[in-house]
Amino acid sequence: FPVELEAPGPVSPPPEASSKTDPVLLGKQITETPVAIGEIGAEDETVVIEGEVLKAEVRTLKSGRNLLLFDLTDYTDSISVKAFATNKQDPSDQVQKGMWLRVKGNLQYDEYAKETVVMARSIQKVPCPQLRDEAAEKRVELHLHTKMSAMDSIVELEKAVQAAAAWGHQALAVTDHGVVHAFPEAARLGRKYGIKMIYGMEGYLVNDEELIVTTAPACGFTERPIVVVDIETTGLNPRWCELLEIGAVKIVAGEVTATFERLVRPQRSIPYKIQQLTGITDEMVKDAASPEEVLADFVKFIGDGIFVAHNAQFDFGFLREKIKQHLRVEFRPPVVDTLALSRILWPQLKSHRLDAVAKELGIAQAQHHRAGDDALTAWRILEKGLTLCAERALTTWPELNSLNQALKTESLHPYHILILVKDQTGLRNLYRLVSVSHLEHYHRHPRIPRSLLSKYREGLLLGSAFEAGGLF
Repeated sequence: FPVELEAPGPVSPPPEASSKTDPVLLGKQITETPVAIGEIGAEDETVVIEGEVLKAEVRTLKSGRNLLLFDLTDYTDSISVKAFATNKQDPSDQVQKGMWLRVKGNLQYDEYAKETVVMARSIQKVPCPQLRDEAAEKRVELHLHTKMSAMDSIVELEKAVQAAAAWGHQALAVTDHGVVHAFPEAARLGRKYGIKMIYGMEGYLVNDEELIVTTAPACGFTERPIVVVDIETTGLNPRWCELLEIGAVKIVAGEVTATFERLVRPQRSIPYKIQQLTGITDEMVKDAASPEEVLADFVKFIGDGIFVAHNAQFDFGFLREKIKQHLRVEFRPPVVDTLALSRILWPQLKSHRLDAVAKELGIAQAQHHRAGDDALTAWRILEKGLTLCAERALTTWPELNSLNQALKTESLHPYHILILVKDQTGLRNLYRLVSVSHLEHYHRHPRIPRSLLSKYREGLLLGSAFEAGGLF
């Protein structure tokens, strides 16, 4: 693309609209200050309002006069307006969708429409109100989509750059989804309006370097106890959501030797949706032990065992935070993720949720979304997985991470990532990422493997995008 990372030139101010036509379309000029449509009361008789025309239509009456009907909004509320043409003034052929009008008239209940409308006596055109940035220190927008983002934006890039220049912004980033098609136009507009264009993209990142085992102990599968864990919670964030249940099974030398199933008493009522999902009700936990007591017993139960969970990032992360919060200790056992393992060993599965994997592998579940049963199910999945690994001559925990080499990116969950260009090297590297993600890793979206991003990392700034980013 013909893009240079150059300093912006002089600002070309946007052309000012001018109109010599009479702004009064009906009646007389309106000098009163308009009120918000949302503040109009039933006791008001004469009102003055101002807003944008949402739609307009004209009906010709038997008398031959035109009746104009249009809907007006000022974004506090909306109201319908009726206006009859006079011998000297007929606004029906001038009022169009998108215009801003000031209207003065009487409120009247319309028996046909069954709502209150404004019977207009005067109508005049007014300028469309312009947004202004009054901040002393202007922002720099780093996340802008244009029409090049398929099904994700209707923004004309020139209007966005023009607005940024009018607001006194010095720079603007263009970050379309998965593509860089807007860059040539961005370069031209940056010179035209004196805006420093920051070139970037919102990509779809997949972690092909995801570890199956974190802080893997250098031992065989049966040399240390395995504790398979599942938890039920009131939500996803451990900072303000609460534990409801911990279920775990301890495996020694391939056999289940102990179980741990404890309900936890939350401080607040369990949300209705969580009760429907888990079957755990307020009545069931009202006499349960406190989080401190249950977590202390759980830490003793796991001992020096290896922590295993399906989507361990959630279960381990939630428990680590709660243990730190309630017991004031760090929780750092070796962690094995059966979700990451299932993606590699059974890539043909459409879903790798616990219940879906169990069904495909013929593992019976007594009660899904109860911690004890889900923990036992996760152990059966791990058991089958370790058997397959042994057939491939993989017998120690660190060796499991070598399975990542066969990982297919289409089986991984994509996270949004913001990529911004620092310099010409970064620009070339972004083009490489775009090309490879479309040609070699396209599955619903052009996916960028983390290993590829690491390879072409120079000259790029990375951000977590928004709530679909990896940070969240």
